Amino acid sequence: MRSMFLALAFLSGSVAYADNQLGLGVGVYTGDSLSADTAVLSPVLEGRFKLSGRTRLDLQVPFVAVDGGSLAGQDTTRFRLANPYLGVSYGFDFDVRKLGIGGGLSLPAARLGDGVARIDAAGDYNAASLSRGNYRRWLWAPEALSLVVPLEAEIDLPLVTLRGDAAYALMISTGDGSETESVAQIGAEGLVNLAFLGLGVRAQAVWQPNQDGDNAQVSLGPLAEINAGPFYARSLFVFNIDGPGGRSFSDAAFWGLDLAAGIRF
Repeated sequence: MRSMFLALAFLSGSVAYADNQLGLGVGVYTGDSLSADTAVLSPVLEGRFKLSGRTRLDLQVPFVAVDGGSLAGQDTTRFRLANPYLGVSYGFDFDVRKLGIGGGLSLPAARLGDGVARIDAAGDYNAASLSRGNYRRWLWAPEALSLVVPLEAEIDLPLVTLRGDAAYALMISTGDGSETESVAQIGAEGLVNLAFLGLGVRAQAVWQPNQDGDNAQVSLGPLAEINAGPFYARSLFVFNIDGPGGRSFSDAAFWGLDLAAGIRF
């Protein structure tokens, strides 16, 4: 039972800013927002590697796996590489407080193709993004080279952990028929710590000023974390309140379950 629980929750431990970390996160969505019953998985391989005392290398390699219907009206199984991210962050540890700022590139590996394949790819990447509340949109933006500036902060007390994060990205178009866009995001979460278990809630908002119509995605959801020695695990349910993803569980709207686990060393 303990190993099963570790696979479905996430850890929040008191670690130094530049500690090494290696993990796998998987976003899960099922529904009919792609015109038919569809299952979408969005795995992300994530690594943080210490470069010096306060500097670390951040690496994220995202994928999209879709089984079911598509915007082109075909039932297929598809697996795609999204946009890998490589960045460097500099952090400060102040007793129970941590603060970090960084910069990086998200490489344009997400391609759209031509014809029916283009419609399918656009729908798949959009589903992966909206099921995560459009957070880290640059990982799922097709044919875009993104310049990203992330910020993060944490206060880790004996009974409560508070975190905040924000980022701005300039997504430069590398394909035909698309324009350079920008995206800004902000998130906050709080957990009550019970031994190795943390329970709490997360709220986040993503703004895409270049998009027409409703260009702000707001999401909220319960959060669980576990810290078991060097191992961690995390579970976040993403409920989209409004915005491009609609209200979760309404017609043609998106929701998501974000699971992750890994090791710090």
